[in-house]
Amino acid sequence: MPEVPRADLLLRTGLKQQKLSVLVSLPKVLAATNSKENLVTILDAIKHVWKKGEAENDVDIINEVFTCLQNLASITCDGKIITYPMTSLFEEFDAMMRQYHEEKITAVFLLTDDQVTKQLLPLVLEFVHELQVKDHAEVASHCVAAMIPRLSGSLKKTQIIRIGIEKGDVSQGAGSRLICCLILGVLTASTLLSEQDIDGLFFQKVKVMAFQTLLSLYDYFPPRDRRDVILPVVAEILEHPPSYLISPLARLFGRLAFKLFTLGDFTSDHIATFQACYTALSRSDSPDVRLDCARNLPAVVQAFGPAQYSPHLDDLLQAFTQDTSEPIRRSVVSGLHEVAALLGPQRAQRYLKATSLAVFKDESPTVQGHLIACLPSFVPTICTGVDDDTKNTYIDAMLKAILHHHTILAAGRWREQMAVLDALRHFPTFVSSTQLFERVCPLLFELMNAGARPVQVEAARVLVAVNRDNKITANRVNVLLRLRKEYALGKNFWQRTLYLDACNFACDCYSHQYFRTNYLDPAIDLLEV
Repeated sequence: MPEVPRADLLLRTGLKQQKLSVLVSLPKVLAATNSKENLVTILDAIKHVWKKGEAENDVDIINEVFTCLQNLASITCDGKIITYPMTSLFEEFDAMMRQYHEEKITAVFLLTDDQVTKQLLPLVLEFVHELQVKDHAEVASHCVAAMIPRLSGSLKKTQIIRIGIEKGDVSQGAGSRLICCLILGVLTASTLLSEQDIDGLFFQKVKVMAFQTLLSLYDYFPPRDRRDVILPVVAEILEHPPSYLISPLARLFGRLAFKLFTLGDFTSDHIATFQACYTALSRSDSPDVRLDCARNLPAVVQAFGPAQYSPHLDDLLQAFTQDTSEPIRRSVVSGLHEVAALLGPQRAQRYLKATSLAVFKDESPTVQGHLIACLPSFVPTICTGVDDDTKNTYIDAMLKAILHHHTILAAGRWREQMAVLDALRHFPTFVSSTQLFERVCPLLFELMNAGARPVQVEAARVLVAVNRDNKITANRVNVLLRLRKEYALGKNFWQRTLYLDACNFACDCYSHQYFRTNYLDPAIDLLEV
């Protein structure tokens, strides 16, 4: 049987050792019987071997396939293999390159540059694209490197550059990243890519990952190393952050500042540097960067301390609450109660009281809703230590704003209405009985009338709960009378059903005697309806 058909048969049906032996001898077999048809036959057989080896995760077969393809690109007509060198130390690599070019001048390669470009390279790139295991990384990279000096046309070189960069993505496995490093090293040494291009396309990702890793491992280092080695580097980055670190720095700024604060490394020497960096990031032209800064505001306030809040951070808070981007306004408002707790009652009253009232004038009901959701934690801090008149005036303004929010919130946005109800159930802890009766209960009745069915049921549950906490008997009785009149005796089936839902909730809130007298008896009357 002729050599090429025999090699094809063994590669497809032979034992493993037979396949390995054939792969080793293929370049010389082709050199003895070189033709376009034989090359196509051999490459098809190699592809068959590759697929089976990959399916079985056979390291020996996969590595030998790459070695075979590398040799096919490097073998001369007289059977000599001229290997393109991989990158190493400059002097050593320079000597190997000179030797390669000297041998190449007099060599006649078995395959033409066009055959390598159009037939070998697509096969190699297909195989490399699927690789993840680092056991194959080096031999695969050697195979790709062997193609580089044989390529014709810039398009194919661009394909190698692209796969090198894709393999360097930080989400890829260790094998892929190793292939990336080896391939990009060869491309740089071959002057197909400049160092600036490499830095822009890949190494910036590495630097970002290095920064994130350094931050995550910061507290594992001893205090002396943190103070003398790491902090100076971090401070230099903060003073002049590279463009590719702007986004990750904004995203991780709160974690960085908080970590330094909890470890006791955040000294007065660093406050000015951190403040200047945070201010610059917060006033960035990028909405995404500003959004990350808004999310990090509570952590930054905790790290800097209440004494550093005025007026520096307050200006940034005002800028966030007035930002043109709604997600930024939502984010900073959602953390307002955390900032208030960190500042303490006096500073919170001075800086955040007016801000909270201004937020209720925001054009977005969603932003207002985020503030309402945090009111149970925010209001007690604001109202600590103030006289009753001041407290009642502020809370009354808040309750009016909540009622206005209900009027501008579309009926279909029931999830936002549910968030408001979740906040209202906590109001008895800081709202007077009169305000509960005059402001909160009417809003709950309104939600029972106009809300979606889940909102109506939840409003009934909250109404029963907050009415129990009303310390004025007349107020409690008036709410019960309205509940009976409008719902127990309601003309609408859903109103009467809602009253039964309220009874179900009341059963868990009141004594048996009170429940039977004020809820159950009117419910029994419904049996006659």
